[in-house]
Amino acid sequence: MGLYTQVVTSAVRPIPSEWSGLPRLKIVVSIDGLQPEHDERRTPATYDRILKHIKGHQITVHCTVTRQMTERPGYLREFLAFWSAQKETQKVWVSLFTPQMGETSYEILPPDVRRRVVEELLTLREEFPKLAMPSASIGPSSCQRSSSSRIAPSVVSGAPIGMRARFMISSPLPSTTIAFVPPSSTPARRNSDPVISINPRGRGG
Repeated sequence: MGLYTQVVTSAVRPIPSEWSGLPRLKIVVSIDGLQPEHDERRTPATYDRILKHIKGHQITVHCTVTRQMTERPGYLREFLAFWSAQKETQKVWVSLFTPQMGETSYEILPPDVRRRVVEELLTLREEFPKLAMPSASIGPSSCQRSSSSRIAPSVVSGAPIGMRARFMISSPLPSTTIAFVPPSSTPARRNSDPVISINPRGRGG
């Protein structure tokens, strides 16, 4: 039985060069928007450090969209253009910020904004093929399940359950906590190959 490992990181520290030769390892780097917003939120894990530390690796960029990002027209396009142009970027995953029950943060996307973001991303994926956004993951009745039996709702409807802080609309994994993904969720792999996602911080690196 083969084992796939996904490591979610902020890239605040150098990524070991030896990792680039591991065929069953996926490196996911959490990036919170464009450089000004990201650096303010993530310092010391700044854009400069990320660009330095990912050299020699193939990475997946993961961005969680908050309401602030939707308030400037063209923001998501600019983000995708920058990271799609990086030779180290293999693909880009996108999540929509989804709060815990009872949270009232301004970062929460209202339902109409969530729909608008999804429509925009569906258009942008034609221009930026590195944006991994399978149609099956965004339907109004779709959900994804991990072995913990907690369910992430669809991107346009439903309430978060359990410990989910957000959900992905472009990743084959339902969250960035440690999760076992059944083979049916990853058809490109052999039927016997599970996936383990490891995120030491629990919030995307």
